[in-house]
Amino acid sequence: NSCTASVTASAVVVPPPVVLPPSCTISINPNSVVNGNSATLSWSLLNVQTGALNPGNTILGTSGSILITPPSNATTPYTISVTNSAGTNSCTASVTASAVVVPPPVVPPVTPNPG
Repeated sequence: NSCTASVTASAVVVPPPVVLPPSCTISINPNSVVNGNSATLSWSLLNVQTGALNPGNTILGTSGSILITPPSNATTPYTISVTNSAGTNSCTASVTASAVVVPPPVVPPVTPNPG
């Protein structure tokens, strides 16, 4: 009696995962405030290993919002920079802080007095 066995081995080639470029969105609401007041900065990050907000160099999670108080009498851009192994990207929004604008007084019309 004889017994024969054969074994066939084959390698399965798994392609590396495709890494999509990082992306981000940013918004500031309201985008104009009175000096000393705050605005809400909101963001969303996609396909990101790291994300940082400047000014401040704050490390960000994938989404969220924070209160910001921009410098007085200035328009300040806020930029998020994102990276992953496929590259880098950035997005920017600005907020303007200014002094209180007082509207001119309303003067009632002058009606002639019949007399």
